[in-house]
Amino acid sequence: AVRITHQPSGLVVVCQDESSQHKNKAKALRNLRSRLFELQEREAKATEAVLARQFLGACNALTTTQFSRIIVAYEPVWAIGTGQTATPELAAAAHRFLRQQADERFGAPAAQELRILYGGSVKPDNVKSLMAQREIDGGLVGGASLEPESFAAIVNF
Repeated sequence: AVRITHQPSGLVVVCQDESSQHKNKAKALRNLRSRLFELQEREAKATEAVLARQFLGACNALTTTQFSRIIVAYEPVWAIGTGQTATPELAAAAHRFLRQQADERFGAPAAQELRILYGGSVKPDNVKSLMAQREIDGGLVGGASLEPESFAAIVNF
């Protein structure tokens, strides 16, 4: 049987309605939703506005001394729990913007010292290209850290 569902986004999703395909449908729907959000966010050019709002909301009350002791981790909202990763260039652009926010609020020395980690599905197959970006200071490894071989490959890239 075929099931057609209408999503709040206005998309129509057509899936085979077989119990053996349930996990694949759920994964496909999650991927579709995350890609839709990514597209909407990029089309609206909202990434920088969201990052600015979140950065100021989290850091505005800090003194420069307090700020000097924090580490920032960035993960695109559409990557959370999806296994998807931003391109190294997109991740670097977000990190660059966050560092600019730090410069504006806390000054150049504090911004230069700030460590910004990328946390969006760092894996053995993407760690090298992510860490090649000057703006990315490290990775915040999630699920890949649960598999010893995977984690070792990331640490030893």
